Amino acid sequence: MRVYIYTLFVLCVMLTPPVFAQNPPNPSVDVTCNVNKFYDGSIDTIDHSPSYKYDTSDPAGGRYSRVYCSVSNDNNFEVEVEVDYNWDLLGSVPWQSPVTIEANDEYNIMAQLTSDPYEKQGTFEFTYSATITEYLGMSCDDCETTEDSVSVEVVKWTSYRPGIWDESGNYHSASVQPDIFLDYSQEKIITKPCANQLEFEYFWPFYIDGNVETIEVTFEQNPAVFQRTESGGYAEDVQSKIITDDNLVLTLAPGNHNISKTFILDYKKTDDNVSFQFSNYVDQVDDYVRWDVNNLGYMAVCYIDAEQGKEMEENSKSLPGFESPLILLASIFAVMVQSRKQTTDISFP
Repeated sequence: MRVYIYTLFVLCVMLTPPVFAQNPPNPSVDVTCNVNKFYDGSIDTIDHSPSYKYDTSDPAGGRYSRVYCSVSNDNNFEVEVEVDYNWDLLGSVPWQSPVTIEANDEYNIMAQLTSDPYEKQGTFEFTYSATITEYLGMSCDDCETTEDSVSVEVVKWTSYRPGIWDESGNYHSASVQPDIFLDYSQEKIITKPCANQLEFEYFWPFYIDGNVETIEVTFEQNPAVFQRTESGGYAEDVQSKIITDDNLVLTLAPGNHNISKTFILDYKKTDDNVSFQFSNYVDQVDDYVRWDVNNLGYMAVCYIDAEQGKEMEENSKSLPGFESPLILLASIFAVMVQSRKQTTDISFP
């Protein structure tokens, strides 16, 4: 019996497979990335808008989007890590690889991401990755790579600038034909007589740009007629008026443009001492209104006094021109600049 039991014991020992010590699994690190967020909750974007559009209440505006990434080593030993990133646009990303991270410590970087100014609006991925290459004095050829990705937005932008430069280097600003712009060369602001000219053409050149194919431009105008009374005030019921067509909303490609607008003075002989005021300007570029783009137009103003009106009624001869005494219209200019809209007739390359 004892021999039988002993035999069974020997057989069990022989048949039991040997137990070998198993290696612990390869260690890893954690990677976390976040796009910079401001106190108001806004997220950094890549915005190449011109400086006049920067909203001081929106701290997220700017040409760079900041991304913070952290590689955390939660192991109880030091590791050597190979880091890498993937980003298809432009920017600055700190580059030091490999890096050594102490036990229960982390490695942090800040990437400043941007793009070409004419990169189209869209969302782009930034990925940061880390792989342990050595730990506890041993190399690791099969340690797992960990990574994290964030989305960075390139926003739409447009810009507007009054006046244009042509290929010959000549600058073109607003003009009116015949010229009835206010004369600021004297000590007092001087207006010019309309003479017998009743039709004028106003030109408003400007340059628009952006990372878009087309830009919507709103062009407005606000013609006004004033009649001076003997008491020095202004009549409320003025029969004369300025005839012009409607305001314009234009869809234009980036580049130089020159909008022209014709206006006709509809003078009524019953009115004495009448002043005609006309000015144009771009009121809105996409969703930015004129106060953002600093584009107030030049004011075209001329007058027909009682003597000129009488001559216009009696005959069609040229009236006394600019040799006539120039008069100052002081009160008119409180109503300044409101207008616009025109037709795109002339373009400079």
